[in-house]
Amino acid sequence: MTVRFILSLSLFLLFLPAAFSQEHEEAAEVPMATRLALSELEALVDLHPDPDKLYAAVSGQYPVAWIHNRLMVGFVGRLHLDGSDMQEAESLDEAVQVGAQRGGIVSFRVDIQHLDRLNDLNLKGWQMASKAVPDLEKALYGTRTDSVHSGFGLPQSFTGNDVLIGIVDWGFDYTHPMFYDTAMTTSRIRGIWDQFRTGGPSPAGFDYGRVEDTPEGLAALGSDTANVYSYSYHGTHVGGIAGGAGAGTGLMGMAPSAELLFATFLVDESAAMDAFAWMQDVAEADGKRLVINMSWSLPQFGTRDGLGMINQYINAMSEDGVVFVGSGGNNGDSDFHIAHDFQGDSFAFPGSVLSRVGQCQHVGTKPHHVGRARSVV
Repeated sequence: MTVRFILSLSLFLLFLPAAFSQEHEEAAEVPMATRLALSELEALVDLHPDPDKLYAAVSGQYPVAWIHNRLMVGFVGRLHLDGSDMQEAESLDEAVQVGAQRGGIVSFRVDIQHLDRLNDLNLKGWQMASKAVPDLEKALYGTRTDSVHSGFGLPQSFTGNDVLIGIVDWGFDYTHPMFYDTAMTTSRIRGIWDQFRTGGPSPAGFDYGRVEDTPEGLAALGSDTANVYSYSYHGTHVGGIAGGAGAGTGLMGMAPSAELLFATFLVDESAAMDAFAWMQDVAEADGKRLVINMSWSLPQFGTRDGLGMINQYINAMSEDGVVFVGSGGNNGDSDFHIAHDFQGDSFAFPGSVLSRVGQCQHVGTKPHHVGRARSVV
């Protein structure tokens, strides 16, 4: 028994280093989106030998920054389970700068002229750091929506067929190319309700605003009217992101086959609820699923605990199968924001307690159409 145990232990110790090295020799997991972005970067490096011109070409779309006179590209990675880190890589190669490490995840940057160093890093997986940009050209594959469009890993492809996207907003250009089909021959706008117009006709069951659902009528109107925010384009860019068909620009939205409902609302709870109901009536008449988008998140509407009247109204419509999408804050110039340092306090919510709260502060600077954030740690 003792001899057999010693022999087994010896064999285990003999093969342990090989198994350990095999784990680290396996190729790192790298998303296809990152591989594509790297190929784009490498092509731009070859095209722009001048560093300043290279920076001008890449800084708008990629996580690139000047650091210690090097043009560095940001990445995030996953460490191996054995607890190894990347500090050795940084000490051996100044083209790699290692940042923070928490929970097995590490941030790091690599010189844009030495992206080949990525292949030598001791990581289980890595990807290019996401960068906030105002364009749509990378949104589809950045959110994996392209996989949904192609049906990858799904029983079929999904592009928005038999779905109505209702957008309650303002600033709609009914003639914008994104709202036509890909052949630019047929408008995909199912209908509009401009609650500010006074000429009618109004939707069934309501006695204000102007409703229109014909291509000729939409073309004649051209756009909605001015409201409390004057003339705007907010609804147009929201509609393009949600359901734009591209119009040959390459900037396709999330559901390019969906039809669209636009409501320019009077910017109060009652008007928003009326717009929701009108959209549901149209969807039920057409026999289609309805998704309602609210890219405004006006904090005066409802209550944060979800018990306000408009919250209950939305809940009731959700029970009917309507999907609601909303943004997370929008009024940076209002005085309701707070700043306070909590010392060991807790926030209590219905059914739960969030403990060890650190800070809650207003961080906005621009009026009206800007998102707000709170820091809670």
